[in-house]
Amino acid sequence: APLIGISPSVANIIEGQQLTLPCTLLAGNPIPERRWMKSSAMLVQNPYITVRSDGSLHIERVRLQDGGEYTCVASNVAGTNNRTTSVAVHGRRSGVNGDTGRRELLR
Repeated sequence: APLIGISPSVANIIEGQQLTLPCTLLAGNPIPERRWMKSSAMLVQNPYITVRSDGSLHIERVRLQDGGEYTCVASNVAGTNNRTTSVAVHGRRSGVNGDTGRRELLR
């Protein structure tokens, strides 16, 4: 079965920052196919969430709703392996500019 390199089990990130989650193939013959899941659904790429050629997942500007469980799945005829990283997104305390700031003012 494919072998995936160690990746962090938890990633803490501030809203608005970049995030790259690795998915390094250490072994696998034939070459495994890699795909990313978020909270057990297929991850849909968009202009700010992309899977790079090395298999890593890159989020350009993390939003609060991007938090959750991200799983890289590598599979070939010999089997399937996966690695999951739990991403925790923390809101910026940015006064009136950010959403968190607006919510603080409304309370």
